[in-house]
Amino acid sequence: MQQNNAKRGLKPKYLWPKLGLALLVSAAFAAAFASVDGFTYSWERLQGIDLYLISLALLLMIFAQIMRAARLSVVISGRSLPNFSIFSVSVLHAFLASLLPMRIGELALVFLLKHRHQMTFTSGLGVLIGTKVLDFLLLFAIGCFSAAWLMQKDGNTDAGLITAILLGGSIAVLGFLMLPLSRTLLRAVGQATTVRGWVRIAGLIDELISAYSKLSRGETVALQVTTVLLWGLFLTSFHLCALAVHGTPGIVTTFASSVAGSFAFALPINGLAQFGPFEAAWVAAAKFLSGADIGRTLPAALLVHGATLLVAGLLSCTTSLWLFREPERRAVENDAAT
Repeated sequence: MQQNNAKRGLKPKYLWPKLGLALLVSAAFAAAFASVDGFTYSWERLQGIDLYLISLALLLMIFAQIMRAARLSVVISGRSLPNFSIFSVSVLHAFLASLLPMRIGELALVFLLKHRHQMTFTSGLGVLIGTKVLDFLLLFAIGCFSAAWLMQKDGNTDAGLITAILLGGSIAVLGFLMLPLSRTLLRAVGQATTVRGWVRIAGLIDELISAYSKLSRGETVALQVTTVLLWGLFLTSFHLCALAVHGTPGIVTTFASSVAGSFAFALPINGLAQFGPFEAAWVAAAKFLSGADIGRTLPAALLVHGATLLVAGLLSCTTSLWLFREPERRAVENDAAT
């Protein structure tokens, strides 16, 4: 049933309304930015871009995509060195998730895993959910600590609020580090539902966590390390993009804006190629936490968004041809061998 609903959402008659809504969202945000001369400031700053810094940022984004593929490889095969098939699946998923409206591109990972690695729809969905939970916990922690640091520097924020934000970030870190325990808890829930006679629910839980339940302790640590590394590379590249257009008061502000933009990026209702909410969240976070004006921070947000799409698009285009032709090539080789 879940698979049929997912496929139905990708059919043209269901896709066109989503595209129309995404276009309206992007147009609304574009009009809002234009009303405060955001694009005028952005164009002026983008004309003076530092090519050395943006080149370095693009290189780090490529390494971040490799690290994302390494994480997927750990989940699927237990190895942290991804083969070309896993890398192509990872980058194509990243590009489609960034390009298609209403987050429907996220489901590309589920179908690609089924096509290339013979995973069931539910198992692939479990892989997707697990990686998103890891990303959320890590980014939430980074966002909390960055916001608390900037509020503390401001000196006008209530100490109780800062403490609450730090507590939230600490809980997120604890949840991130306790990943093996969460897997054990899910298995316990599955066993409990089986005892109660809820066999279908128990089977669903088992299939959702099937990829993660096979991981050893070392492989689980590799999963956490690759998540930290991929976001470390992404956030550093985002800061380099911001520096390339003089669009940030400092690295902590960039981190806070990046987290806000990433969470807005994940909203179910989003713009065309996710344009609009990402930039608005980035600008709002920088304004609220550092007092930076839109003329300074919007160029950074636009550059980060554009560079991320560019890298994901180029990598997915160079690998997708092999991805879909490889089964045909292997079939020809098998026929020749027989």
